[in-house]
Amino acid sequence: MGALYSFTQFLHPGVSTGDVVAVVQDAGSQQAVAGATVEIFTLQDALVASLTPDDSGRVRQSLKEGPYQVRVSHWPA
Repeated sequence: MGALYSFTQFLHPGVSTGDVVAVVQDAGSQQAVAGATVEIFTLQDALVASLTPDDSGRVRQSLKEGPYQVRVSHWPA
């Protein structure tokens, strides 16, 4: 399983929010991973968001500007 994420650049100077976008897919087949969970944490390990990818494996979350940790987990059925 692999995860790809990117932080969107801000469109206007001074704006303090943006989006994190993640795509969760199998590293070999590049197919979306059903049942995955994407969690976003502060650097102090406080949970900010717990997200379930859509059918294409994508999640999106608006966040305040700053550093975050992203954890992807999946438990096979």
